[in-house]
Amino acid sequence: MYRHLIFLTAVLLLFDCKKNSTDFGSFEGKLIAKTDENLYLHNDLIKVSIHNGTSRTAFFGHCAERIVFLTEIEKHSDWVEDGGWGMPCLAIFPAGTREIAPFESYSDIIRCNKAGTYRLKFPFGWQQENTSDDWLFSNEFTVQ
Repeated sequence: MYRHLIFLTAVLLLFDCKKNSTDFGSFEGKLIAKTDENLYLHNDLIKVSIHNGTSRTAFFGHCAERIVFLTEIEKHSDWVEDGGWGMPCLAIFPAGTREIAPFESYSDIIRCNKAGTYRLKFPFGWQQENTSDDWLFSNEFTVQ
């Protein structure tokens, strides 16, 4: 009986370690923004996550505690800005810097109410005082 308990504990630990290692396994060494699906219907809720698989902290601007972003829509093979959140942040909302530490994630829910192929564009930086030195682009997703 005792051997079965040890074996079961070892198996559970193995599966738990494997689960934790695959959470960021495909993101290791990368900063990634992605949606939970690639296809949505009009007015669906869209979950977007930013995964920091690097060894550095990434810094993003925030407005009302939400990371700021632009929405781009594909038109004639070009990406055109089509809205966003927090750029600029209205004075009635608190604004500042939001950090995503190494191997941590941030998730948010957005809604898109017109058909098209989109991507999200997040300004960010690798230093706290420069949250807009670079751009992080999400995967493309389609709203029907």
